[in-house]
Amino acid sequence: MELVVDLEGIVITLKESENLDHFSVSISEPVTATQRSHAHRFADVVAARHLGVVDEHGDLALNPQILRFLAAGEVEDAWEERFDVMLKEAGKEGRIDPEGRLRTHVMWPGE
Repeated sequence: MELVVDLEGIVITLKESENLDHFSVSISEPVTATQRSHAHRFADVVAARHLGVVDEHGDLALNPQILRFLAAGEVEDAWEERFDVMLKEAGKEGRIDPEGRLRTHVMWPGE
């Protein structure tokens, strides 16, 4: 599953929502964006869309409800159960913060 963030159009999309074996967040636009050049823009989009919070390293602590919302109508009924298992595994790996958000690295264009 991949959460794709378009910083120009402020569009958030979910790709491969059925694939719960892998989760990533990537920036799609602008293609010249780097963490250094667009970190503030990314933080603004995250805040405006209530996605979660960006930490001091530029990683995202994502509200899992966003993924549920974006996947709704796109996935099979068993998805929710599988998603809960994915979150539990992420917790065991230390990727769930104290507020229950999924911590993940953000991939910028060209990375």
